[in-house]
Amino acid sequence: MIIYNLTLVSLPEIQTKVLSEIKSNYIPALQKNKHGLNHKVMKVLSGEGNESTFALQVSFESQDNYISFIDTYEYILIEEIQKKFPNQVMPFATLLEEL
Repeated sequence: MIIYNLTLVSLPEIQTKVLSEIKSNYIPALQKNKHGLNHKVMKVLSGEGNESTFALQVSFESQDNYISFIDTYEYILIEEIQKKFPNQVMPFATLLEEL
């Protein structure tokens, strides 16, 4: 299992709006386009000042499915977040593999 983890650090005053956008628009778009098996929004608990840090996790059955997502949708997702919340959200992605 491959897990795409998009961590989002937002300004505290817009955290609710960002979470709402992820849950009401981005996750349904991922589901509609069949990108990923599972979609979760997680709160980041470690570290000082993480009260406005959370992660969108998308699970993929295989590396090929993940590559399809990267090739067709990742840049759209990140670009849309940056357009909607310019200079207010810092996204960064990591790739995880379930052991």
